[in-house]
Parts: sequence; C-alpha cells; structure tokens
Amino acid sequence: MSKTQQTHETTRAEIVEAFEAETRTSTYRGTSYGITDAASMRRDHGLRPFWKQLYETTDATTIDTTADAVAYPGVVPDCLIHLRRDERELLKRDDPDLSNLPKARRNVLRWLAVDDDALAKMSIGGTDVLATGQPGSGKSTLGNDLARQVLELNPEEAFVWRGTPSRAEWTPLAPWTKLLLPSSVESSVRVQPPAHASGSFTLDPENVAREVVYYDDVYDLLGEFEAGTFHVVYPDPAGRGIADVFQRSPRTDHFEWVNDASMADESEYDTPTPLSHWWFGFVVALVDEAGPEALSLLLDEVGDLLPQAARSGPKNHNWYEKIEAFRDALVDARKNNKTLFMMGHNEADVHDLVRRKLRWRVTMPGWPNPTAGDSVVGFKSAPMHEQHTQYMTVGRGLWWNALHYTKFSWGDLAKPTVAKVAVELGGRGDRR
Repeated sequence: MSKTQQTHETTRAEIVEAFEAETRTSTYRGTSYGITDAASMRRDHGLRPFWKQLYETTDATTIDTTADAVAYPGVVPDCLIHLRRDERELLKRDDPDLSNLPKARRNVLRWLAVDDDALAKMSIGGTDVLATGQPGSGKSTLGNDLARQVLELNPEEAFVWRGTPSRAEWTPLAPWTKLLLPSSVESSVRVQPPAHASGSFTLDPENVAREVVYYDDVYDLLGEFEAGTFHVVYPDPAGRGIADVFQRSPRTDHFEWVNDASMADESEYDTPTPLSHWWFGFVVALVDEAGPEALSLLLDEVGDLLPQAARSGPKNHNWYEKIEAFRDALVDARKNNKTLFMMGHNEADVHDLVRRKLRWRVTMPGWPNPTAGDSVVGFKSAPMHEQHTQYMTVGRGLWWNALHYTKFSWGDLAKPTVAKVAVELGGRGDRR
C-alpha cells in the first residue's frame, strides 16, 4: 500500500502493514547514491520540491522574479535554508562549484549565487519561528511538511520532533522515523480505532517506526542524531542527566529532578517534576553540550511548555527560571546551528520572555493576523496592513517577520491510519 493512502482498517495486522518502514533510501542504507529520506517523503506524499518556487522552468535556469520567495528572501527562504558562513563566502565567487551538492541544496544555492540581494538577506546558522492557530488549522500537518522540507534543503541537518504521550502527530513520517525512547521505563504504542470499530490495542514501538533506539540519559541521546534523518524523541520520566545538565550550564541555577522515589519529607518540592520540564534540560543540553552539527527541533503545543503564567520558586519547580534558561539557550542556539520551530494555539499563551527573541511568525488559517499598529511582542509592529488569514482555508497561511510577509501553502501529508495512535510511557516506578 502506498504510504500516501490512509487505511481505514483497524485490525492489528492491518495497522502494522500501514506502518511499513521505508528501508530503500540512501539515508537508511548509508550510501552515497539513491534517493534520500527527504526526497522519498516528498515523492510518496506527492509534494513539490521547494526549489521549484524559485524558477520559471524545471531545469532551474531562469529565476522567477515574480515569486514571493524570490521577492522576499528574508521571510520563508531565510528561515528554511540554513546557510553556513563558508557557504556564503563560496556563493560570493564567480561561478561557484556546486556540483557535489544534492539537487535540492544545489538549486537553492544556485539562486543565491546569482541573486546578490537574496544572499545579503540570508542569515548564518539556525533560525526560529512561532506558528499559531486554533485546533484543526493544520499545525501538525505543517510541522510534518516543514520536517521533510528542512531535511531536503539542508541534507547535513537532523530533524527532531518533540514526542508527547497524549498523541503522535508525527505518524505521516513514521516509515522514515528514528524513534528515541527512554530505557528507564516500558514503552508501547496504543492504537484506538474509530468509535464504530473494535477496542483499542497496543503494539511494540518497532511496529510503527523504521528504527527504535532506547537511550540511557540525555547525553546518550545527543549522540543518536543523524544528518538527513527524521527523529522523534520522547522524554525520560526518570530525568536521567537533566539535573547534571542544569548544574553544568552557566546559564542556569541547579534545578533538581524530583521523582516519586526521591521525594523526602525535607524536600522543597510538593510534587514530582512535570515530565514536560525534561525539555528544558534537553534544549539547554542541545546548545551547551552538543556539537556544532546542524539540527532542527520542533516543539508542538509550546504554550503548555512556556506559559505566560509560569511562576518561580521550588514549589513551582522553578518554571519561570527554566523559561529564562530556555530564552538564553534560544539566543545561543542560532550560533550553534540549531533551529527551533514552535507551534501553539495563541501567541499570548507563550511567555513573552521567549517571544521577544523570535524573528519569524506564522499565522495559521481561520484566525486573524495582526496588522500594523497591533502589539506584537518582539516586533515594533506587524508588517501587514490588512486581513489575510481570517479568510484562508486549511493548507494556506501567512509567514512573516518584522519587515515583510508572504502567503504560503503546505502539502497534505496523510497519516497511515484513521485510528488514534499514541506512544505510552510507563510510570516513574517502572523500569525497562
């Protein structure tokens, strides 16, 4: 069955078949020939390569000067094409040699090599964006499409998706997924068929992802990311290594990781550390402990992680202080070739400490975009003078920064099944 065909069958065997892994790519086989994971994702879902927005012809010889991506290179292209400093210097030369690059990368750099204005607007290193919209506006589908585009445009980059136990919105890319799970607890995949079908059942994680790796702590995890590969990471309920990351980092105080087994009468904490707080340690480790290799991290439901209402102090597990650390790491992430894509329901849900540092926004369809004069945290004003997104339908949105905006669209990446799929992590007392 094609991976673009969503199965309505709900038996165990049929679900396993729907999640058939893609193992024929050069990314998976580790070869220098053949189709990459990103190109395979695009072809199997019937999507268009990004570089075709830039040219009038399919041979990538004539630039389309009427295209928004060409007219406003500082909006979408700068956010998605992650340029190294040595690449920018190469592109300033006459007729730079790009022959050794994969086709998608070669074609976007060829455009930058002949368009001096576009090259001047491209930043170096990582980028950041906050996409907001109501449930059903297509944020998760956009996230999947961003993953395949980033991987194809930046073949030396890894992509990481924040896994949450409540839902698995990454499943359109499951056939290419490297799933990273904590070894401290048992993990399983819960499949809930539609109401009219049979009852729920569980599968092994190996049944729904191409590769499954169990990591021991956050440092072990950092060594598992591979260029050109789509990763899904689930947090470790035991928080192994997280307290050490905070202690080693110059940007944070020492924050304990408290679980049921370690809570004592003299503890300052009334409750275990929320599992979501693991991501603060991970982001700090990604910036402070990982190497300079390029990586993009997508954080869905970011309002739950970075709420405006976060309070300080041990009784609140130093939530406010951790957001401060996140903000500081975000600034340094760009220099370390790390990109953060964040998605949420409403800008106001995300703490303004973080919003002040973000350079790009996406407004999803069905929700009014801000206009000139509206207050936008981090920007002097919005560049739009009229309403666009309020009247858009799913699949179209508005991408903007402090100076310009552009309308854009994304592909529809279907899930393998209509059944609800979620990865379940065992309790903190469980051990794998």
